[in-house]
Amino acid sequence: GADTQTIMITINGAEDPSDIYLGEGDDDSGSVTEDVDTNLDVEGVQLEVTGTLSVQDADGDGAFNATPTFLS
Repeated sequence: GADTQTIMITINGAEDPSDIYLGEGDDDSGSVTEDVDTNLDVEGVQLEVTGTLSVQDADGDGAFNATPTFLS
């Protein structure tokens, strides 16, 4: 089956907070499919995350790690 879930991301910043926004070509939607055959040694059976969000920091000292982390 399929299910839809809305999530909220809260970023608590100090000084000038970074802005995460949808820029041209960005996409704020996606999907997740449960995969029971995620073998790191076999090409093509790993879970994947795709998409783009733009990040801008007014004072230039912000950092953004766009590496996804899978949790079970």
